[in-house]
Amino acid sequence: MLCQAHRAGRLGHAWLLYGRNGMGKQQFARRFAGWLLCEAAGADSFAACGNCRSCVLEQAGSHPDLRWVAPLDDAKSIGIDQIRELNDYAVLASHYGRAKLVILAPADVMTRGAANALLKLLEEPPPQVVFVLLANRLEGLPLTIRSRCQQLKMERGPSAVRLAWLQQQRPEVAPAFIAASLSASKGAPLAALMVLDSGFVARLESVYGDMLAVASGRVHAIQAAQKTADIAVDDLADTMMSVVRSAMCGAVDNPLDTPAGLSLQRAINELNSKPITEFMSRAESVKALALGGANPRPNDLVDQLWLGWMRCTRQGRTPRRDARKG
Repeated sequence: MLCQAHRAGRLGHAWLLYGRNGMGKQQFARRFAGWLLCEAAGADSFAACGNCRSCVLEQAGSHPDLRWVAPLDDAKSIGIDQIRELNDYAVLASHYGRAKLVILAPADVMTRGAANALLKLLEEPPPQVVFVLLANRLEGLPLTIRSRCQQLKMERGPSAVRLAWLQQQRPEVAPAFIAASLSASKGAPLAALMVLDSGFVARLESVYGDMLAVASGRVHAIQAAQKTADIAVDDLADTMMSVVRSAMCGAVDNPLDTPAGLSLQRAINELNSKPITEFMSRAESVKALALGGANPRPNDLVDQLWLGWMRCTRQGRTPRRDARKG
């Protein structure tokens, strides 16, 4: 779509590409920049040739008509001085007579001063310069910036395509864990790839075993909490809730399709719905506390998660009449 818009003279001077982190926005922008700068791309091609002078420079990261703007070093935001420097860059003529590109990644971490400086550039755009803003959060950009850009949301695409791509990248990983990594990454394939490379499979199998051990009464909740203390609380809560949902739904590409996972699924299926609902509510609350600003002790939240799971499995197997006597 972008290539055709450029060929028709309708590309405009600013685009905002937004979507969840891990969707591949930077890779997409780099491919488009390579095509736009390529001196030998065919009339019907949507890819750079890879061999011309511009392609060689772009691949080396030294093309004079392409400028990437990102937070410097350990900074968390794009500062006003970085945007001011673009004024000198933008007014210079293109080195090779084609377009010039400025890619801000991520644009939603600009300071207010930087956003105001960029707004002036977008209001009076220099000729031949195309601004491409990448944002994980659309609301992280001022409305004045958004209104001066054409917008393109980077969608997740069909689940089957994402699963197939991930399986191709990591053929040694079982399909069940590929599906679990995609679920843990909210459907973002590149984020799922990072999850897989961070020891996710071993961690997930360990959590399966701990949940099963607590459910069967072989391990106390506090022991399980101590074993999983090194896992981020929100990740642990998400994993445990995902396990319960998968067991109850029996979805295709079930991440519980492993020996330990199937045993855990059977144990969960024996539970009553009320304690399961109470556990899921507790896990959501713990996750919210972990992500909130109250700054609670992570170990206390992990204890709450596992105590809630133990309570769920104990109550779930207790006949109602015995529960009244108790």
